[in-house]
Amino acid sequence: MQYSLVALPRFLRLYKKLPPKIQDEAQDQIGKLLENPQLGDKKVGDISFMRVHKFKVKTQLFLLAYRVDDIEGKLYLYAIDTHENFYRDLKKYIKQ
Repeated sequence: MQYSLVALPRFLRLYKKLPPKIQDEAQDQIGKLLENPQLGDKKVGDISFMRVHKFKVKTQLFLLAYRVDDIEGKLYLYAIDTHENFYRDLKKYIKQ
């Protein structure tokens, strides 16, 4: 199935703040997710509907939160950031 990409405002805001080299790597990782949406780890609890894909740029770990909608054929991008406070901020965003 071919998925279309939907970047939510929070994702776009965080993505724009990343350095160009990390943006390029993020684009590569998003391409991999479009090919295989089950790549990320399924989450539990408040964000159980979501998956998080982890990738490293040099030694820095980045997390990309997304949700797959098989019915609509869409991949929703929620957030991209370093691990520090990632889940706390993501849960706060979801509750809004």
